[in-house]
Amino acid sequence: MAKIIVEGIWAEEGKIGITAEKREELGEIGYIELPEVGAEVAVGDKVCEVETIKEVVDILAPIAGKIVAVNADLDDPSALNEDPDNTWICEIA
Repeated sequence: MAKIIVEGIWAEEGKIGITAEKREELGEIGYIELPEVGAEVAVGDKVCEVETIKEVVDILAPIAGKIVAVNADLDDPSALNEDPDNTWICEIA
């Protein structure tokens, strides 16, 4: 499956994250509220939210399905700031 990008949110092989361009637009992410495993999402539904110095932003699902995993390493969101194009937030199946 090719990488899908919708409004700065990417999806690849069921995993979703934010693009480097979106992270740059948002500013440094200080906190992420991860989604609940088992939640059903449709395209455009809020998956989680990230908090920056400037604002709190909803991350919307670029694909539909059930959240089957979350990236627990994001208790510290530094990976989203350092390498957003390769850091997944959750997996949807």
